[in-house]
Amino acid sequence: MTEQLEGEYVLARALFLRLIGLVYALAFASLWVQVDGLVGSGGILPVGEFLAAIHTRAGEAVWWALPTLCWLDASDATLHLLCAAGVVSSLLAIAGAAPALVLFVAWICYLSLTIAGQ
Repeated sequence: MTEQLEGEYVLARALFLRLIGLVYALAFASLWVQVDGLVGSGGILPVGEFLAAIHTRAGEAVWWALPTLCWLDASDATLHLLCAAGVVSSLLAIAGAAPALVLFVAWICYLSLTIAGQ
């Protein structure tokens, strides 16, 4: 009986992780087509200007308060790279490849884009 329950948990875990990957894939794909107009250099709320203004006010401590990879580079190419990395990592999660690692990468990319998107 215990073996049957363990098999069900393995199936539920695999399905859950793949569905999380699907949600991430949809989120990254939908943001990717909008990122230039929203937070790109010519967008409504450019991330470069936002981060520069915050850094001027709060100094270096803001890196921990607003953790984003965009502190390293806030260019349009970086925003597209984060979206692409998120899509690739979520597709790998859907495929079941190293779920802990690829979902961590997806989370880092999503956190970075969320902070950048204000």
